[in-house]
Amino acid sequence: MQRMRGVNIASDVHIGPLVTIDDVYPYFVTIGRGTSIAGNNFILTHTKPLKYHSEVSEAYVAPVTIGKNVWVAINVTILPGVDIGEGSIIASGSVVTKSIPPFVFAAGIPAQVKQDIAPKLKKNYSEREFEAILKKRKEEFGF
Repeated sequence: MQRMRGVNIASDVHIGPLVTIDDVYPYFVTIGRGTSIAGNNFILTHTKPLKYHSEVSEAYVAPVTIGKNVWVAINVTILPGVDIGEGSIIASGSVVTKSIPPFVFAAGIPAQVKQDIAPKLKKNYSEREFEAILKKRKEEFGF
């Protein structure tokens, strides 16, 4: 059903019950292969503050990309413009307000990196693939 709405969903993706993918711009959402999104989550690609609040917050639309093999636990909200890196885990109840690097465990409101889980995921990649992802992570996120 989500694919029919325009959500770009790769193969082998699990989307649990009560997951709301933006109702206005679903085609701005991309979900990578092997990803699991637990229930009761919100994935938003736009904001629309009341006119009353227009001087405080602008309305905008921005894509959301959830990488390959990501695990988004229950009760997570992902805000517009966020990329979640390959292999990362987002803890239950988190609010993701900015992009998350690959191979990390992130939690909180707002979600922040709590642990580097790359060493435990290395077995899933060739040495070359793994090093390429880590190099890109260092360039984009500084670690």
